[in-house]
Amino acid sequence: MANRISSYLADSHWIFHEYSNATRFMDWGVLATFAVGLALSFGLLYYLASSSSKPAMSKEEWRPFKLIEKTPVSKTTAMYTYPQGNVSRAVSQLNIGDSIEMKGPRGTFEYQRNAHDAVGLLAGGTGLTPCLQVLEHALRDELDKTQFAMIYANTEHSEILLKDRLDALAKQHPDRFRVHYFLMDAPSDWQGGKGFVTQDAIDQHFGKSSDRIRMLMCGPPPMINAMKGHLEKLKFPAARTVSQAHDPVYVF
Repeated sequence: MANRISSYLADSHWIFHEYSNATRFMDWGVLATFAVGLALSFGLLYYLASSSSKPAMSKEEWRPFKLIEKTPVSKTTAMYTYPQGNVSRAVSQLNIGDSIEMKGPRGTFEYQRNAHDAVGLLAGGTGLTPCLQVLEHALRDELDKTQFAMIYANTEHSEILLKDRLDALAKQHPDRFRVHYFLMDAPSDWQGGKGFVTQDAIDQHFGKSSDRIRMLMCGPPPMINAMKGHLEKLKFPAARTVSQAHDPVYVF
């Protein structure tokens, strides 16, 4: 049976996590470990976003619950933080052992081993996240022969997330994965792409449309809109407003 991964519908599932550990790295992010568990009692607790005018995760308004069983769901979860961001301020108020409520990604996505000869990954900023999850899943599968190429765009070198991890994957799987970085504000000694990701760059690194190539994208809306236009000019199918599980051009 073919190996596959799928997302679940966000509006059907709530996940309860405990904030287990946190380490700040660089000057814009934090690495945290979360555990999912069985709640002792249900009720309102912390939200990462709130429709009210009060700060997110206000301990005066929302009360946490204790977890009676817990299982770590990741060794580390990278969270991009903004000094003036509501969610960033909420995360900074967390104490080890606090509980929060999370929803998973909206919509559906499915990856099936060897369904395509190649998969192109177009990522910008924190849009790396879903692309990396699919990539690592596929590379761990010894029966999967799908080749992956990634274009990863950022403004500055310091904003490149998990570069060491990406470079290590490319070194470990030279026959299956290659990554190309683009920077808007590139240093003088930068050897990667400079400026916006162009149609020519996509053509060079991914090639033109084929029913054996699938494109996955995640990034800031202006970038994604530009990438959609480039792909259509390269004869890829137009991306839907809301992508479906098997779309050849999928936007997370």
